Amino acid sequence: MIHSIDLSEYKAILFDLDATLIPFDQKEMSREFFASTHDFERDRNIPGFAEAFSYAFAQCKLNRGGCLNKDVFDRCFTEKLSVDSLDALMDDFYTTSFTATKKVLQYRGSEKDMLQTLRKSGKILICATNPVFPMSATVTRMAWAGICPEDFDFVTLHTESTWCKPNAEYYLEILDRFKLSPEDVIMIGNDTLDDLGALDAGIKVVLIDDFLINRGEINVEDCVRISYADFLSSVNKMAETPCK
Repeated sequence: MIHSIDLSEYKAILFDLDATLIPFDQKEMSREFFASTHDFERDRNIPGFAEAFSYAFAQCKLNRGGCLNKDVFDRCFTEKLSVDSLDALMDDFYTTSFTATKKVLQYRGSEKDMLQTLRKSGKILICATNPVFPMSATVTRMAWAGICPEDFDFVTLHTESTWCKPNAEYYLEILDRFKLSPEDVIMIGNDTLDDLGALDAGIKVVLIDDFLINRGEINVEDCVRISYADFLSSVNKMAETPCK
């Protein structure tokens, strides 16, 4: 564990969203997330919705750059269930039944100010959430932490990306979009699988320890970890330090 980090040397900061900026236990969130698909299926009387969603969501994560992640999701969903307008259906789900997932939130309330402090310091801020979601889902999730897409310079969505975490290519797409070198970027996450994938793109990774997810055969003692409180202090310290 480290207790401070010098952010001044980086041009851009990539932030994971779930369990990094949005404070909750990922296992609890995932359980409620997929339970909400069954609630939506029942409430909207759409037999097969939950199964089609689960299948398409999983296949989307396996995309290897041949097309947009959204194309994979749409194709796989409609293989299981034919609907008139999938985009409208997804927006309906993410703005209704999915919102019940918020019950697992452990509110902090400091994320908005922290991001604004970083923006004022001139940092490029990128919400590097796994791009398996449409904008409606991301807006809903961000709102739980009191933040919004406008707090970032870019948000990775399934309509933009052709790779998912933990593939290095996902991170390389971001670097290419902003013409950044890996050494100019730091990834702030909480997942030893998805977020440490940035290391393969040459990007430094720091894991927020509060809701750490260790899904691999990784010794977390070998990871660079910091508490959210200490990360927040590092941001404020950087803002208070006069430019040299």
